[in-house]
Amino acid sequence: MQEVQFIDREGFEKPLLAQTMMVPAGWRHQAVVKWTRARCGTPFYLEMQAQSADGMGVMLLSRGEVWSMTSGQLDDGCRHANMSTAEQYLRDWVQRNRPGSRWMDYRIRPERSLPPQAQMNGAGMMVRRGRETGQALIGYTVNGQPVRECLAVSVDLATSQMSMGGMMAQTLHGESKGVLAWRMPEGQLDFRKFDVMWNTIVPGYEWSSRVRQGLNQIATDNIRTNAETARIYGEIGMETLQHMAKRGEDARLSREQIQAAWNAGVASRDSAEDRMHRERIRAIRQVEHYSDPTRPTGVAELPNNYRHAWGLRDGSYALTDDPNFNPNRDLGVEGRLLRLAPR
Repeated sequence: MQEVQFIDREGFEKPLLAQTMMVPAGWRHQAVVKWTRARCGTPFYLEMQAQSADGMGVMLLSRGEVWSMTSGQLDDGCRHANMSTAEQYLRDWVQRNRPGSRWMDYRIRPERSLPPQAQMNGAGMMVRRGRETGQALIGYTVNGQPVRECLAVSVDLATSQMSMGGMMAQTLHGESKGVLAWRMPEGQLDFRKFDVMWNTIVPGYEWSSRVRQGLNQIATDNIRTNAETARIYGEIGMETLQHMAKRGEDARLSREQIQAAWNAGVASRDSAEDRMHRERIRAIRQVEHYSDPTRPTGVAELPNNYRHAWGLRDGSYALTDDPNFNPNRDLGVEGRLLRLAPR
């Protein structure tokens, strides 16, 4: 085996080792860590692909995915899909990524799963959370040669119930941790070796610690976001009913009026979600945004480890906790105190 390193060169003030794993020795490989501004899910993903010299052996780790389903019309930016098991997710993944392949076998991996547990969160919702891990075997041909591919995935699932506008809303939220796949010519796929490679996935300590702090903040923000979203939609429903009762024209209430009220609620929710998303990224990356007219974007992104930031004339920055620091006096360099950028 040989080690593959996932280096995050975008998320923090320095490159950090995000994860390592083993692949067969001699295989060409490439691993990436990318940050994204997607509304749904974590703002980063990891991907890896390794390939044998003849191209017939392939191992990959795909990016994780997030989906949701709700009994209402809630648009949370996620893909809408009703997948409540790891098997359902893998079948959907195969249909999208391995069209024409044959589904041959599936089994749950209970030793890698967590049974669902129920808890009440701060928004008054009863939430059941659990993790299910499954493994599938599919078959297809490559250049006329039959191959077998083993697929494995862990899926975090959360189901909830919440009263919204006098109605009970049910939601499903799912998140895959990325599909680990290993393809080999028929007769050469070794499931024991697959498990060995699976077990070598190890997160980088510093990277995972800093990301975990941010994700904990995201979890707290999500509770507030869900409560605010429920309030917005509840107000939309109450406003519509009040208008109908006041004007006594239930049947004549125009589609445009209803749509305008709905759009106002959606715009309010989207604005809140965009703001929350920016805060989540800052929390994970441990950065703060300062107004800086010398930058093309007007904003400088700097580590949030210090209370004060100064922009210096030579284009560099000075960070300090000293409220009395002045680069003009202390460094002999002209500078200006930066203010936090509007959120």
